Amino acid sequence: MSHFQTFEELERASRIEHGTEIAPGVVIARRSFVFGALASGAALLTACQSSSSTRLVRVSDNERALEDFVHALRPRARALVAAAEPDEEAYLEYAARALARLQAPEVGIEELEAGKWNMKSRCHFRPIAVFEMRLAPGARLELHDHRDYNGVLSCVKGSVRCANFDIVGDVAAARAQSGDTPFRVKRVSEQTLRPGDVSTLARAVRNLHELEAGPEGAVLYDAFTYFEAAAGSHTILLGQRVADELDNFGVSRCGPYAEYEARWARG
Repeated sequence: MSHFQTFEELERASRIEHGTEIAPGVVIARRSFVFGALASGAALLTACQSSSSTRLVRVSDNERALEDFVHALRPRARALVAAAEPDEEAYLEYAARALARLQAPEVGIEELEAGKWNMKSRCHFRPIAVFEMRLAPGARLELHDHRDYNGVLSCVKGSVRCANFDIVGDVAAARAQSGDTPFRVKRVSEQTLRPGDVSTLARAVRNLHELEAGPEGAVLYDAFTYFEAAAGSHTILLGQRVADELDNFGVSRCGPYAEYEARWARG
């Protein structure tokens, strides 16, 4: 099960009519062609990965800001993906600062049913995609693994609890398991994000997270950088907390955060 579209799916979705729901809670909302202050129309004609027909449309300040963010970040993103030893933490820190400066979109969560959320693609130029996520009060995204891509989550309205986890032990072996085979995950951080706050996840650390909107709901920007076009998310079913173990000195083997049994969701 995947919450977020792969880059290949984003590009295919560019051919779909605006407003089409392609999966539960996932609605297509992108333009055929836009331009930003940092890129000329000719440059975007070359850079745009959409296969839809090209036409000039009027854009809002929010849309232009997202386009400008992506085009300013693209050279760093391309260098990161091509590097033999990419410094993801430095890249994510830079991207987080830039994304946090964006203004809140002129949308609310009023049309969402209680406990529901949706996500819309706002801008994608390889290897970066930006999504807008809206969560009704109390809406929750279960734990999921962002495999082969990293990301920055920025809260622009309301509040959301964000808890990050790592897979314990052999990550490749855990990812290769079936949904019936348990593995362990460890909570490594938890914070409540409010407007201006950001959370980052790299491919090797903090890559799993779960989200829960606060009492007023939340609007978020997600900026992802894909190392593989087919990279996607994988839902995890969080099980029982593992009983803490103490070493010979009486110190917790789990450290400050708990470990849990987990399984991959089917489908």
